[in-house]
Amino acid sequence: MKRKMKIQWLGSLLVMLFLNVPGSYAQNIFNMAADLLEDDSSVTDESPEQSSSELSEAENAVPVQPSPIPGLEAKAVAGDAYSQAVLGWHYWTGFGVKEDATKASELFWKSARQNHPLGLFGVANLVNAGEGGNAKNEEKAKLIYQKARPALESLATAGDPYAQAELGRMYDLGLGLETNYAEAAKWYQKAATQGSVRGQIGLGYSYQYGEGVEKNAEEAVKWYRKAAEQGFADAQCNLGFMYDTGQGVEKNAEEAVKWYLKAAEQGQAR
Repeated sequence: MKRKMKIQWLGSLLVMLFLNVPGSYAQNIFNMAADLLEDDSSVTDESPEQSSSELSEAENAVPVQPSPIPGLEAKAVAGDAYSQAVLGWHYWTGFGVKEDATKASELFWKSARQNHPLGLFGVANLVNAGEGGNAKNEEKAKLIYQKARPALESLATAGDPYAQAELGRMYDLGLGLETNYAEAAKWYQKAATQGSVRGQIGLGYSYQYGEGVEKNAEEAVKWYRKAAEQGFADAQCNLGFMYDTGQGVEKNAEEAVKWYLKAAEQGQAR
């Protein structure tokens, strides 16, 4: 295991100092940390199997977003603007691939030069944040968001989950338009029910803070869990926080640490 990964694991373990973790469990975890420093082979990058108690109830089941990476690579290289934008999103978020903002920027720009709304939206995100080698320029980003919006809305209305989730984010954060939490939650819901992890985490956040929907911690946990179980690091961290603070679930330090560690394994620093 790489040194950076070890440090991330140890950083997550330090979180336990602020949690009411049972002494025996804490000792076991710190013993594991000591083993990590001595032998890289003690931990693999594979996630532990989920227990049956972690699985969602059948009546709450939604489709799982299948990994599109293998097919996307070939299509993106061939010049397909949609594939370039979607693959760029995966590199930007680190979902299914190693996070790489520079690679994401390269793909977003290729898509944007073909005027694809998802590509334009991706470029705007990077310019707005000053990531992937792009100079931070909020005014320029605003103009790109506004240029992308009409076609993004059309794509979302046609049922594309990536567009639906990004449109939700646009309304949620006021990217190039006025903030509208109700619209954000509506589009997050549409994306979430199609298995979009971005939609699921956005909807979970909406329920957690009562933005655009009635505040409901249990619903927040449900949607965070759906994205977390698909391996989305941000959702794993959020689910850990819910267990950590006892929001929507019974407070459980062991579960909190488990999900924090899953996120840390993927490089989530929070």
